[in-house]
Amino acid sequence: MRSDAQRGCTVGIAQMAAGAVRLTLTRMDDVDGLINRFSDSGPDVAWKLDALLDLELRPDPRVTALWTSVIVDSGEAPPVRAAALRGLRSARLADDERPLVARAIARVAADAGSAATQLRVQAALALGEFLAIEGVLAALGDVAANPTDNIDVRYAAFTSIERAGPIREGAACLRRLAQDEILGPSARHLLIDWRGDLLD
Repeated sequence: MRSDAQRGCTVGIAQMAAGAVRLTLTRMDDVDGLINRFSDSGPDVAWKLDALLDLELRPDPRVTALWTSVIVDSGEAPPVRAAALRGLRSARLADDERPLVARAIARVAADAGSAATQLRVQAALALGEFLAIEGVLAALGDVAANPTDNIDVRYAAFTSIERAGPIREGAACLRRLAQDEILGPSARHLLIDWRGDLLD
């Protein structure tokens, strides 16, 4: 027969496990509730920003998915998209989330027809944190090399390319810019600086 101490320990463990389950369910309900609150806010920017701020405190794949969908939604208000982008930049993303998030941010940065210039600037800068993801440097090169695009967006893309350091893909982007009227001098200067350090 088990002693009172053993029975007490078993009961205590069961209570702890039940408490953990309740806590997990509560957190899940909180996330669902905040996502629903965001979705039900309609055009109310203040409510949406408030919901996004609360979601920043709840790391969860569903939150990442919401932020990612918000930043690429051209019908969403720019301040809301910007808040979602900030959330993505500060989030601890899982390895399997990073490529999807990077592609979404690159899509925002590359949207030359968008009037949300500052959002695109922030997106181009954010891509500097995803340089190891395949295709990110090429996307930045395309943005920086577009002579008809906004110069602030182009320069933000150039800044992120510079963060890559002396690697082959980064140097290829700079060579595309070498004859650019505006960014060419900076690109050529950086290529000279990298010349002895280029890595495969």
